[in-house]
Amino acid sequence: MFLQRKLNCFACGRQRPLNGRLRELLTLYSMKVSVPGFKIDKKDVFYYVKVDDRPSSTWLLKRFSQFAQLYHLLQSELLSDKLPALPPKHPKILVKHEDKHFIETRRLLLERFLIDLASNPRVVSSDSFKDFISSHVQEPPSSIRTVASLEEKSREGPFEPEVTRIHIPAVKQMSDHVLYQIFCANDSAAQANEWVSLKRFADFCSMDRAIRRDLEARGKIAALNLIPALPSKSSKFLIDHEDPGFIEERRLILENYLTRMIDIREVQENDIFLRFLNAK
Repeated sequence: MFLQRKLNCFACGRQRPLNGRLRELLTLYSMKVSVPGFKIDKKDVFYYVKVDDRPSSTWLLKRFSQFAQLYHLLQSELLSDKLPALPPKHPKILVKHEDKHFIETRRLLLERFLIDLASNPRVVSSDSFKDFISSHVQEPPSSIRTVASLEEKSREGPFEPEVTRIHIPAVKQMSDHVLYQIFCANDSAAQANEWVSLKRFADFCSMDRAIRRDLEARGKIAALNLIPALPSKSSKFLIDHEDPGFIEERRLILENYLTRMIDIREVQENDIFLRFLNAK
């Protein structure tokens, strides 16, 4: 708020030109970060980090261990600040780190982690964060490898999708379960249409099973192979399903799942999927 007030005063002509330190803070404060893809070198996975700090963009290539190092450095540097949770580590002996679904889940969580860090002015002005976004700089990649790019898209020939945009902006916690708020839009219709539906994780699982059975029965094997994996089920006796970190991780994965589902033509035209979204 302090930085924004200073910027507003300057814009109104009531403030002297910004000094170097304040200008730097304002630049950092407006920074946008993302983790749009990854690169596999032998058996090591590197994540592309894009930093948009106007007017230019910087590309970095980072391993998970470097995100972890940033987290621990910030803990030491900003003792009084509550930092977002670092995505959990998984020993390679237990989890195959080259698995595409593991990579995609970790990419989503690392992106959320960085976005949350970049929303804190004290973090973005810290030496640790500035070192992180200025080291291992890369040339802009000619193409970004994502899990979706590893698989052939299923949009051959013209067709009119029922859903052109979809995301899960929020959740609603009930007494014994969580409802995911699904925002849908069709911008290609003669009259743009938007709507929202609420679904439990169990509803996602039922829809996923039904679509897979339907596509297999109709011999649509290519489309069936494009369907992404849902988050794995977990026992409530072992994991607290009301934990905010667990809910946020599941929300991100479900949002990514739906985003990839609407890229599959046979799914977009499937009554099971459309009824799930209340599009029919």
